[in-house]
Amino acid sequence: MLVCFLLFSFNYNFKATGLEENDVPVGVFFYVWYGYNQTSLTWTGGNGTSHWNDGGAGIVIDYPIFGYYSSNNNDTLKEQISLMRDAGIDFIVISWWGIKDYTNNASRNVFKFLVGNGMDFKACFIIEPYENINYTQVYDYIFDNFVEPYNPWYMRFEGKPLIFFFNPVYSGFYKDGRFNAFVVGNPPNDVDIIFWKGMDCLDEYGGFEHIEYYTGDPVISDEGIVSILPRYDDKALYDAGSRQTFMRFDRLLTKNLYGKEWNYVIKNKDKVKMVLIYSWNEYHERSAIEPHYDYTTGKSQHYLLNPTKYCIKQFKEYRTPQYMHDLGLRESIILVSVGVLVAVAWLLKKIIKK
Repeated sequence: MLVCFLLFSFNYNFKATGLEENDVPVGVFFYVWYGYNQTSLTWTGGNGTSHWNDGGAGIVIDYPIFGYYSSNNNDTLKEQISLMRDAGIDFIVISWWGIKDYTNNASRNVFKFLVGNGMDFKACFIIEPYENINYTQVYDYIFDNFVEPYNPWYMRFEGKPLIFFFNPVYSGFYKDGRFNAFVVGNPPNDVDIIFWKGMDCLDEYGGFEHIEYYTGDPVISDEGIVSILPRYDDKALYDAGSRQTFMRFDRLLTKNLYGKEWNYVIKNKDKVKMVLIYSWNEYHERSAIEPHYDYTTGKSQHYLLNPTKYCIKQFKEYRTPQYMHDLGLRESIILVSVGVLVAVAWLLKKIIKK
């Protein structure tokens, strides 16, 4: 009877106080480096063009359902963003490699596409650590060429344009006050946001002295930003000689890494202000949730996108009892204690009457 009373009391408080509104945005890292033809200097797409095995056959072993597409193709972009929106993703974080790089041209096309189609969807950037980067020039260029002209479509966080930097390795890095700027990466680098952690789903690795930097639960930053991933596997890059180390987390998608990470985020929703997913289409590290044919599992199409949609829905609909936010730990303990005392008194009264 006591347990039933306490459960009833909890349910009563949950229903009586109502549910919180949710405005926590979900973003995904988006790579626009695919399909540039270095010979013709045009966006032709196709195997052998930029980042589609142009560094050697067998590096990209999973095959996107759009084929070896061009990141500058609006038909492909339309399908990609439509799938993201349907899954509940709110914005993309575009990987950007500098003013003179072809990712700049593709990035500008993304914003033009959003404007031209009137889409309720946003974008921002993660600045990669390209050689000879000038951070003042980067801030000014992004602000003048993307934030101001595409203001309604540029993603903001706590009132300021959002910008990320991946492991800045060159001198001169600073945070410009016009932006909410965050450094993304993994220790031992000094970062604001841990790029990802593979929980307990490590399959194998080679060459790492501190693999523990990549294991364990996702880390929610002081600002409430958390980044998660469905899988990681860069062994093909290692085998091709492009990397001296490699890691594999949930290579065969049998350890439920993605589900575990989403469960962690949902359980800690009261601490989260933004969720980032790595990635939409980073095929070299096999973290893509974009529909594709999977080389190692034989799975095809939407096998990672459908769970993404389901988990985002669960995350956005999940509500914590309001009174647990309004009350501190001490007050919550007192509330439960009072409930116990009332229940005991009720039981004693029933016993005495008998």
